[in-house]
Order: sequence, then structure tokens, then C-alpha cells
Amino acid sequence: MKFDPYASSEFVTSGINATVGGMILAAGQSQRMGVQNKLLLEIDGVPIIRQTAQALLDGGLNDLVIVTGHEHTQVADVLTDIPVTFIQNDDYQSGQASSVACGVRHYQAGSHSAVLIALGDMPLIKPDLIKALLGDHLGLTDAPDRITLPVYDGRRGNPVIWGRMFFDGLMSLTGDSGGHTIFAESKNAINSLNWSDNSIHFDVDTPANLLQLRWFES
Repeated sequence: MKFDPYASSEFVTSGINATVGGMILAAGQSQRMGVQNKLLLEIDGVPIIRQTAQALLDGGLNDLVIVTGHEHTQVADVLTDIPVTFIQNDDYQSGQASSVACGVRHYQAGSHSAVLIALGDMPLIKPDLIKALLGDHLGLTDAPDRITLPVYDGRRGNPVIWGRMFFDGLMSLTGDSGGHTIFAESKNAINSLNWSDNSIHFDVDTPANLLQLRWFES
């Protein structure tokens, strides 16, 4: 899928279920990339964070939060013309968990039954994956009590849909631990969706990752 740089476009949102919120974690300092903020680096003329946000919107999420921190203004500036909500995490330096808590707190205050959490540096994620995850999760009779995630080659990937039952646990995480502790304690709640490629594992952390991505997209 090719993106037009900063083009104003109509977003094809299926609105599969408005009760599933979306969150993109975009607060990190991008230290492994060097002096550049990896989320602002461009592929085909479009910042990585914008590609990620577009994929989630096109995949059917119609309530999308971007949790920012490091270089908040610069990140927000490349997303101002698309329908997202910004939450600034002033405690972003403490680790990813603080950003997760900011976003989950936003949805816990409403009636959302689940939240899909995505990483801002995964531009190979496409709308068809988001649609598949939403459809699979919402097809569960006990969806608020389940975790739906993609799997490729036997490995879990991102993004992950967390049912409302896990909101408190997500908000209690610390540092950069992610959801691994919750996974270990809630094995029976995990709903795995087999996926066809490794896009669910590929993130842009280093200059080498960026070169690989540009080669892949060329």
C-alpha cells in the first residue's frame, strides 16, 4: 500500500465496533536510532507514525489515541489533519508502561469493552490485519475477558487487543515490562490469530532496520 505525502484523504473506516478503542504508543526517545526520532523518519515521503496511524484508521478503528512524550509537538504536527486524539505523557522517560497507563486510563473512563494497543514504529502493519484482529476479537462471546493477538511462525506479535478486564492490570505495569507478565498469568484468556507474514514482528528501532524497511518498500 502506497501513501501520498501529507495528502488529505477520506478515511475508509468500517467502524466495526466503536467500543474498541485504539492506542498508538509514540512517546519514546528513539535512542537506538541515534539523533533522529524514528517516528518522524519517512518512507515514500510519509512519516512512520503517520503510516501506522493511517493503517489503524483504515482497519476500522474510529477512536484512536496517540500517546506522545518525547518531541510531542513534532509528532503531533505530522498528524494534525487526521482524526486522532493526543494524550501527552509527561512521565515518558520512566518507560513504556507509563504511556500504556495514560491511554488505558482514557478508555477506562468511557464504555469501551477493549483497547487495541499498537507500537508507533511498525509501519508494515496494514489495515487487513487490524480488520482481522477486530473481527476475531468481537466474535468471542466473552470478548471483554480476552486478549487477542496475532501469531506468525509460532511467535506472538503486535498489535494486541486487551479486553476491559485487563485495564487495571495494564495500568499497574511499570518500566518497560510490557504485557508479558499479564500474558503469563492469563494464558487461558489469550485468543491467537494466525497471521501470514512477519509484519507483526518488524519494528524500526535502528538505522539497519530503516534500511531494511526502505529496501522492502522500494
